[in-house]
Amino acid sequence: MATFAAAISIGALPLLRKLQLKYHLEAGEEMEAFFKALGNGALPRLETLNLDYTNLGNGVMKVFSKAIGDGALPRLETLNLDYTNLGNGVMKVFSKAIGDGALPLIEVLTLERCQIGKEEMEAFSEAIGKGALPSLEVLDLSYNDFGEEGMKAFSAAIGKEALPRLDTLETLDLSHNQFGKEGMEAFSAAIGKGALKSLQTLDLKFIQFGNDGMDVLCELLTNRSILKKLELIIISQNLRRQDLRDLGYGRRMSIRYYPDPELE
Repeated sequence: MATFAAAISIGALPLLRKLQLKYHLEAGEEMEAFFKALGNGALPRLETLNLDYTNLGNGVMKVFSKAIGDGALPRLETLNLDYTNLGNGVMKVFSKAIGDGALPLIEVLTLERCQIGKEEMEAFSEAIGKGALPSLEVLDLSYNDFGEEGMKAFSAAIGKEALPRLDTLETLDLSHNQFGKEGMEAFSAAIGKGALKSLQTLDLKFIQFGNDGMDVLCELLTNRSILKKLELIIISQNLRRQDLRDLGYGRRMSIRYYPDPELE
């Protein structure tokens, strides 16, 4: 990686559009050299960057976030950071960069298992609340632990009526997080204000928001005037038969549910 970083630093790949570094486990110093090269404008035309499953520490990720903040990747459309630790202050640096408009063309952002807790989600939501990521179509926040308060922060951000609020978002994956009725109420309130108007797929697998939270969701989805484009919703708790009747109002909408032993 050190040799690669040195090569791109002198302009070896000025036209590169896609870079896959999945499972790259080089020492932090070598990855830091690579990100510093990025920060110096080494790959100005890069459109896709996959960093999932890489061995990046907090210091290295902060260098990467600073590079983004310096405008290193103005054409980036896809960024995969799955299984990368964004805790311990990293998400705050990353969120500040995107909040300042560093990734205006990003369409796909995947943050699965990034150790995003309450504080990290609040930082990310603050960036969203500024109208960041105006081109985003796919957002994966699955397998994190931002909880009730994190969900409230995200909902408040997308509910701001004066800003775009992820208007282009088509797929939202919130699966394998834990938030209850209050989080669902906040999310529903934001949708009711017109947020996520392009949403087509909503993944809520393995979120135990309980019967009260399910009631809120059913009420949201039976309102035909909102989420007009929603085609698929994925749910992961034992649904009551009444829930299926409530959710099944729209023949245009497909529902997947896990598990379904009561509904055989």
